[in-house]
Amino acid sequence: MPDRDIQLGLIGDNIAASRSPLLHRLVGQQNGLNVAYTRLVPPRLQQGFATVFDGCRNGGFRGINVTYPYKEKVVPMVTVDDPLVRGIGAVNTVIFTADGPKGHNTDYSGFVAAYRLVRRDAPAGAVCMIGTGGVGRAVAFGLVALGAPEIRLVDRDMAKAETLASDLRTAAPDTIITTHDSAALAGAEWAFDAVYTPADTQFLQDAAAQGLAVISGYELFIYQGVHAWALFSGNLPLNEPALRAKAFDRGERKFDLMQQLGTDLVLVCSTCHPASLGGIDPLYPRRQDIFRATGRCPADRNGPALLVAPLSQYAGRRRPARHRFHARRHRHGV
Repeated sequence: MPDRDIQLGLIGDNIAASRSPLLHRLVGQQNGLNVAYTRLVPPRLQQGFATVFDGCRNGGFRGINVTYPYKEKVVPMVTVDDPLVRGIGAVNTVIFTADGPKGHNTDYSGFVAAYRLVRRDAPAGAVCMIGTGGVGRAVAFGLVALGAPEIRLVDRDMAKAETLASDLRTAAPDTIITTHDSAALAGAEWAFDAVYTPADTQFLQDAAAQGLAVISGYELFIYQGVHAWALFSGNLPLNEPALRAKAFDRGERKFDLMQQLGTDLVLVCSTCHPASLGGIDPLYPRRQDIFRATGRCPADRNGPALLVAPLSQYAGRRRPARHRFHARRHRHGV
């Protein structure tokens, strides 16, 4: 691959806490590549999903990841060659090719890999699955691939559960598929939570306390990212142990930071706002509330690094008109 620069992105809502940008930058560094991975939130851009998607397709992006709530919306916009992914009806990875955008689902393959990492060859058994949206659909088809003899689908939106049930029955007629609006987990042997921020959720802690084998959503995150990278890069190698260690450590520190500061953060520049970001302004009475973050102000690449501060403390501070584009708001999400 002669091109050493790769432009990637993630389209979704509530993606401030996503570790996908970190994962892909790290694996790019392992291969001597400069990976730019941009978070794209349609409501914040004041654009519809289709407009943002077209901007990526026509803007030099190698590919994108797609997350909630767009995994199903993107399907009609791409060509899906894999019949299994067509059955899932959700796409989380898109590659822009000369023949048009191609859709893939690495949530599916990532879940299967995560299960086998923890459970090896142990049978899945009858499974109760709560949530039948985009990632839920991928996990359900993964359970079929793992040989689960029965899948009980639980969702407050029964129509969504019934739609998935119908698709599963078509793909796996020998699997017992039922739908429910509530769940009972008595007698369970293992538990999985698709949430990976934090990696050890309260649900998994409770499951482990009851003696269940637990599969963290972090494993799904790692494997879906590894499989997506293979698609983005054309199967360039990666060092998985090193990737795991760095992605987890940096990701957990970022999550802890967001928890300390609250759900709203803002990136502002100490060149454009030296008084407010010097650590002595009355707006920032506590120095521990100002944290250094990687990155430079795009208006002054040689200037001080960007700083992260609570949006509540920054509210009302007028930004110079020519620099407004580089102060951005983040909503904590998964």
